[in-house]
Amino acid sequence: MTKARELAKLGEVMTNSQIGGRRNIIINGDAQCWQRATSASSTGYTSVDRWSYYAPSSLAISRSTDVPTGFQYAISVGGGGDSSGITQKIEASTCKQLVGKTITVSFYLKQTTGSGTDKIAVALSRADSEDNFGGTTSISSQTISTTSSYARYTCTFTSLPSEVANGLQLTIKSNGSGSVVYLITGIQLEVGSVTPFEHRSFGEELQLCRRYYEKTDIIQYHVITRYAGDAGGRVANWQTKQIMRADPAVSATGSWSSAGGFAGTPAILSIEKDNVALHQTGTHAVNTSVYLQGGVLEFDAEL
Repeated sequence: MTKARELAKLGEVMTNSQIGGRRNIIINGDAQCWQRATSASSTGYTSVDRWSYYAPSSLAISRSTDVPTGFQYAISVGGGGDSSGITQKIEASTCKQLVGKTITVSFYLKQTTGSGTDKIAVALSRADSEDNFGGTTSISSQTISTTSSYARYTCTFTSLPSEVANGLQLTIKSNGSGSVVYLITGIQLEVGSVTPFEHRSFGEELQLCRRYYEKTDIIQYHVITRYAGDAGGRVANWQTKQIMRADPAVSATGSWSSAGGFAGTPAILSIEKDNVALHQTGTHAVNTSVYLQGGVLEFDAEL
């Protein structure tokens, strides 16, 4: 066999065996990105990017540096009662490839409170209509038995239904009553059998997260101007760093400066997937400008 044919064969083996990149369908599976906060005590999208959190009581989710070898952060999930856990919703455009396929979910987990037999459940559901997770239908679930030391767990799901093309929901949660605390990282969902966790750079992972949520740093000296032919409100444009999944919900939070040459908290005038028009209400002279400063903008297009 010539060298060229050997290389071609190696490429084929790598592709078929999923050794190559772009295997992990999960975003932020190694918990690198925490744009909202590094800890929270409320449900929903409150801390770690792309993961929605739920617990019936004693709510606590946070970033941890207690990790298995090769990782920087883990998600510490705490709660009281059944089903304390995290969920990621995967949009339909990514899920078309999964129809009829076998997939494997894998992750590293240690349970410091409440470990034992069948203590963690891994559940798959699909959206009832495309990218609409207001209604979901269960596909399958499995349980795993845990200890207080890190181990890598795998769950295989076969012959995914055609409706998975509407979008897939992965939930990893406690199974049974009582208080739980567990640490989890290296979450991977891939077609076929399990392979090593696919590490991506922080910059790449952050850009993937920003398709769904973006939070600015504290804004400094962003000019807002009255350009029109008569007096009126001032307008400024802000562009997101990523084209978002859908027109986002936009909020202006924080401490916006309002004295002197500053505009105060802006109103939201119009929204697109990659930019927003900010508005200083009131009557202002033509070709006059002030600054937006001190607050932050949040853009939310989560599923």
